Amino acid sequence: MKNSAILFLILFLISPTTWGSFLVPNGSITDAKIQSGGLNTSSIANSAVTLPKLGSPNVAYGTAITTTGLTGSNVAVASVSITSTGRPVEIIFVPTVRGTINNSGNAGNVVDVSGTTFVTITGWIQRDASTYYWTPSCSPVGASGATVSESCSLAGFNFIDFPAAGAHTYTLYMKIYNSGGSPVANLFNSQMIAVER
Repeated sequence: MKNSAILFLILFLISPTTWGSFLVPNGSITDAKIQSGGLNTSSIANSAVTLPKLGSPNVAYGTAITTTGLTGSNVAVASVSITSTGRPVEIIFVPTVRGTINNSGNAGNVVDVSGTTFVTITGWIQRDASTYYWTPSCSPVGASGATVSESCSLAGFNFIDFPAAGAHTYTLYMKIYNSGGSPVANLFNSQMIAVER
């Protein structure tokens, strides 16, 4: 009896957490007994949290854009901000209107380019301040010395990112160039959207 009392006293003096572990039956811990923020992600088994437990995916919409007279390099043409939960984020470009809306007879969500010789549009998307992703180039067909007036769909600039959870801003930049002349690009009726998958 004396030894048991001494042992109990030692456990009590060490810390309530230590001696409490001997008194709490297995399977009796509830959410109310866990300190808010007291469970680290590293303590959760791999694949233990399924997508439904993460809640509904977030979606963010950029401002609808129509921009004309784009020339040169590093031209910021669209952006969107999203707070992600850690899921993959897909960046997509969609038309804000339907039907024929520009002088070339093209529907929305297009880049209408003009210039002499082969015009090429290169795009890249920047996440926050320092992460860049190259997107496919858009090269309307044209003959050397001829005037090009064609369009490319912005859907070719769609991509998927895998950012950490938190707030992120994505910006689409473009470079409009060719081997001669003064190429100009016009972006018609498009919207940049970020959606978690």
